[in-house]
Amino acid sequence: MAGHAFRVTMVGAAPAPALTGEARQAAFHNYFLGNDPAHWAAQVPLFAGVRYHEAYPGIDVRWHRQADSGELEYDFELAPGAQPAAIRLRYDGLDGLVLTPEGHLRLRTSVGELREQAPAAWQVSASGQRRPVPCRFVLRGREVSFALGAGYNPAQRLVIDPVLVFATYSGSPGGMSANCTAADAAGNMFTGSFVLGPGYPVTLGAIKANYSPGNIGISKFSATGSSLIYATYLGGNGNGFGEDYPLDFDINAAGELLVLAATRSADYPTTATAFDRTLGSGGGGGFARDLAVTRLNAAGTAILASTFLGGSGEEAGGFSSVPAALAQDPAGDVLVVSSTISADYPVLNAAQPTRGGGTDGVLTRLAPDLSRLRWSTYLGGVAEDLANDVKVAPGGDVYVCGSTLSFNMPVGTGGLLPNAPGGRDGFVLRYSATGTRLAGTFLGTSANDVARFLDSDATGSVLVAGASDGAYPRTGGTFGAVAPNTTGVFLHGLSPGLSSTLFSTQISVLGFSQLNGFNGSNVVTAFGRDDCGRLYFSAYAGAIASPGCPITPGALFSQPRAMYLATLAENASALLYATFLGEPNQNQSVSFGTHSHFAAANYVTRAGVLYHVTCSTGQAFGTTPGAYSAGSTTGNDAAAFKFDLSPAGGAGILVAVATPPAGCAPYAVQFVNNSASSLLYSWDFGDGSPLDTARAPRHTYATAGTYTARLVVTRRSTGNICGAGSATASVPVAVLPPASMRLVTDSLDCGRPLVLDPTRLTPFVSGLAYTWSTGARTPAISVAAPGRYRVEVDQGRPCPAVVEFVVTLSEAFRLPNVLTANGD
Repeated sequence: MAGHAFRVTMVGAAPAPALTGEARQAAFHNYFLGNDPAHWAAQVPLFAGVRYHEAYPGIDVRWHRQADSGELEYDFELAPGAQPAAIRLRYDGLDGLVLTPEGHLRLRTSVGELREQAPAAWQVSASGQRRPVPCRFVLRGREVSFALGAGYNPAQRLVIDPVLVFATYSGSPGGMSANCTAADAAGNMFTGSFVLGPGYPVTLGAIKANYSPGNIGISKFSATGSSLIYATYLGGNGNGFGEDYPLDFDINAAGELLVLAATRSADYPTTATAFDRTLGSGGGGGFARDLAVTRLNAAGTAILASTFLGGSGEEAGGFSSVPAALAQDPAGDVLVVSSTISADYPVLNAAQPTRGGGTDGVLTRLAPDLSRLRWSTYLGGVAEDLANDVKVAPGGDVYVCGSTLSFNMPVGTGGLLPNAPGGRDGFVLRYSATGTRLAGTFLGTSANDVARFLDSDATGSVLVAGASDGAYPRTGGTFGAVAPNTTGVFLHGLSPGLSSTLFSTQISVLGFSQLNGFNGSNVVTAFGRDDCGRLYFSAYAGAIASPGCPITPGALFSQPRAMYLATLAENASALLYATFLGEPNQNQSVSFGTHSHFAAANYVTRAGVLYHVTCSTGQAFGTTPGAYSAGSTTGNDAAAFKFDLSPAGGAGILVAVATPPAGCAPYAVQFVNNSASSLLYSWDFGDGSPLDTARAPRHTYATAGTYTARLVVTRRSTGNICGAGSATASVPVAVLPPASMRLVTDSLDCGRPLVLDPTRLTPFVSGLAYTWSTGARTPAISVAAPGRYRVEVDQGRPCPAVVEFVVTLSEAFRLPNVLTANGD
């Protein structure tokens, strides 16, 4: 085993900055190593983050785990007024260090190359809005620093942070057609592909370890993408017509994987209590294609339930030609949507019991063990109708979206668009939990339009992502970017009853008209919202004219590539982040290296992390250091990536503390706290004094020195609020020594007044102005009582000279307080 060590040093940083842990964890570690108890440690606390305070003046370094993946990363957090140029990183021990044209750092070692992604930076305004700031590496010899572009405001806090988590290939030499992803609560990634040849890297205990032509390949990667947790084949043993294709994945709370597939394998694995164990219900022979629904255990070593679902004709389509989707409700029921040409597709308690035309959508609700239907229905009109996605709303209603060529698609009369606009149109339908159709609407323009993905927010509002060849309606206050003669991604928010628009907008991503092809080809590959209401999507992209595919400062790739990823603020009110990713693409249409899948189904978490797989035939997708597989095959491969698209800090707490001016000891500082309200406060003044919980305390520093005052703010309640529960800010406090300090003692004689005059001292103390502790402003004062008298003398320097007079009674005139008869 070969290795290579190198060191990164923060040049000019504080030698021993203050160190604190953040977000202490409930767990702890014990270290009982060796036989010497002196070297053991028990109940060592664990923290989600560690902060180095004032590593550079006004600059903290924060090491922390990413909330979704658990991966370690670091940020530079700069207080207002701090100097970004102070940050200098020196790399020692490398064979080479260069900047790539994309702005990344390439680190050459004796055992290979590493890459540090180009930095991203942002500031938070007084209203709490995150604003990207252009940021790039500057390389001078072995030293790296950061340069900021236009828009940087030194008066606001700045954060510099990396973005990409990992990217990897499948590691299958036989090639594969990659189509869908999912992720579990631990951040592990599942990918589903159609395996094109033997050699898929199955693991011990796999459900199916031997390849048969046309099988599904399922992989579960670690949260960092560096290791394969399990991989398995799923499908039949090959009967001359075998074709098992993964269409969608979902994960339940137990970490079990639910697979929706299209299959032509008569021996596709089903379980004993399955709803249907016969392909095509016995009527389709080898030419039938059914849906199949399969549940795997969390280890990927057993099938818990599996069933066919279809009629005697064909469900879905060949390979990735026709989308399909599944979802689970809180009780574990499974909702499936797809399309069929079967006149005998199984229906029960149906809102539409018969097929309306040649190809209809279908919606089916199955029990968790896949043994029986709850209800099942057709949905469609006289022409082609495709059901593309299904979601269960918070109240239990079921929503379906798709595309249609039918003028009489049964959307009802109360929806936003009760009549078909023309061409291929999108649609959304609403059903009750028991299968009653409640509402519906067309979506689109007079050109071709496809509604591909659904989501909902906590209030039940419906969020739709799709594609349009036309000028999709855009509401006021939204971000949009439409170039002529292009296909764009549309985002549309609808009321729960589908009768009104909350917002809608469009962003061009591809040239020409992409939706004229077979089945109204898909453009959007993933869509979702996070707990803050921000919207995320990924789409196939081309090299189109501005303003299409708008890129934000700090983008991972600013030149056209196969994929376009975007983050928008709630209600699409602003573009927060956008980047290209994947194979370079100079065509206006979909990249030759990353070809489109109409049924591509990828996953966005509620934390804003995108799990995505593309079908890549190129060699330039790129992987991250330590990826499970760093190279692709010579044909199709699954290029998987996990991208944290969320703005760091979530809806973030605005914490802002004004830096006090330098003062002279003893210095009474009135701290100015501009943080948001509804917070709890804890001040550490840095001088060993007790913590203070006032919002804006006044604190006196008794002695000269440089102190760091640190404020920790915490939400009073974290319920229904996204983002971090606490935040910190640190400010330097400079306490200067006085110009001079003298202590003078004197005494009163027989009650006569005593003149205190600093100008008569030897050496004398004189100045421009005088301030006495008695309130007097004259150079000298007269006193008639013992006590301590202090005068500050302004000599035109930063701090005044201080003279303190200690006045006592003269011993010669002290009278006894007791007299006796004999005078003693």
